[in-house]
Amino acid sequence: MPRIIVQSQSAAQPTEVTLSERIVAANLDSAHYRSQLIERLLWATADAEELETREAEPHNAPIDESGFTRPRFHEALGA
Repeated sequence: MPRIIVQSQSAAQPTEVTLSERIVAANLDSAHYRSQLIERLLWATADAEELETREAEPHNAPIDESGFTRPRFHEALGA
């Protein structure tokens, strides 16, 4: 089954998967599905970049443009 995987890759941190999702080609016909997929990709990519560049304490959560801390993608999903 086709799968999209986004993962961090850093010499300082172990590899961590921020998104692993099975893709069904028929679902890509739906504009709603595509927009939601892009949103998940954006979140997972931002989380992977944050993991790769993290120099501070590992428990620090990313801060969005409003100044509020947001959970990482997989934490938001309860994984």
